[in-house]
Amino acid sequence: MSPPDRIAAESSGPMQSSNALSLLLVEDSEADARLLQITLSRSEWGAGLDVVHVTHLADAVEKLGEDDFDIVLLDLGLPDGQGLNNLSAVHEASSDAAIVVMTGLDDDTKAMEALKLGAQEYVIKGMHEGEALSRILRHAVERHRLTMELKRMREREYFLATHDPLTELPNRLLFAEQSKQAIAQAHRNKTKLALLFIDL
Repeated sequence: MSPPDRIAAESSGPMQSSNALSLLLVEDSEADARLLQITLSRSEWGAGLDVVHVTHLADAVEKLGEDDFDIVLLDLGLPDGQGLNNLSAVHEASSDAAIVVMTGLDDDTKAMEALKLGAQEYVIKGMHEGEALSRILRHAVERHRLTMELKRMREREYFLATHDPLTELPNRLLFAEQSKQAIAQAHRNKTKLALLFIDL
């Protein structure tokens, strides 16, 4: 077996850490990005991270469209994007990745807005080192996983409540709900609404 084949086999085999995760680091400062990677690599959990670094928001959106990432560490100040607009763009590009916002501003209001927009955590640059930063990222991934599971459960419960269990066709409850919405929309837009009833 040639060395490249051996490396590929080892990396895909059972010896690979179950904690290995992929992280997209979106940071325009090469020095800050390097420092973050060194900091994470020195921690027990961070050593298993597969880190991809980009410097622009457009590159981050492109990467998220091409690959799956477990977590995005996102700087709010980028050459082609500023503030919470960066968070919205990344969240729109991938709802599967946990997002940790990273900034030099200690702003509680902005932190709360970031959390409401879907970020799992808001960290200040230089405030967390090694194990502390790794712990924040690990908890962000776990919280995001639990949030997505809860969302899927709620969607499933809603589907079961509004659809026939045998045919999976919409039931009377969903018809009543959507009828009310259609009537309200017709009133708002001052348009006519027609209902066709077919007795099978």
